[in-house]
Amino acid sequence: MESESGAMPLIICNEKEMSPEEFLSLDASKYGTCIFLNIKNLAQELAGERGENGLIYVHDKRNYLPFPDDGGYFAEGDFPAEFPGGTDSLYIYTASHQRVSKEVLKSDLQGETEVLCFIGEDGAVDSCEVLSMELREPQSITIYFQDGNTPPTPSVIEKKTLKLLGEIANSAVEVCNSFPAFSPAIFYLRPAKYKKRIFIPFRYGQAVGKGNRSH
Repeated sequence: MESESGAMPLIICNEKEMSPEEFLSLDASKYGTCIFLNIKNLAQELAGERGENGLIYVHDKRNYLPFPDDGGYFAEGDFPAEFPGGTDSLYIYTASHQRVSKEVLKSDLQGETEVLCFIGEDGAVDSCEVLSMELREPQSITIYFQDGNTPPTPSVIEKKTLKLLGEIANSAVEVCNSFPAFSPAIFYLRPAKYKKRIFIPFRYGQAVGKGNRSH
């Protein structure tokens, strides 16, 4: 189990550090992943200086070693970035901070906006972009955003409706950019950049709810 240098590698089991003795006593049948990463530069990139002697990564669910994307952001983990107060507080915040025009409030549009937030190691939102909008009323259709900002122009949706959906999408981005700091995601025992999907419902017109405010 020693690295090429003869020193013990860092052992992480279910995102917690583990001693060699604990590792050797594990019931292997209960774990889906056990990877010995002895490439120094790669181990250090993931775990910092503590990975200089290699990295043993053990997990009971995953069947792969999680890696960040080109921007250094991880997409999933057992200790993801969390909004202060949890999911309920997140939904309360998004509902109370949306700002749309009176035209949107009268539109009878109902659905959900999917936003991808890029969260830094300090928990602050670095940036965000709209991935899609699921429109449920007055018609059922899912719109995918190609560049994170501009919706496509399918002929099945009126231009006026697309304009209003664009405004709702921009409002969702503004809300996400205003989030207070999350508790940072943890990967390989240290804070990490994280990509988090946020789903923001919208409901206007006859069924408009509290918290959707106009400019």
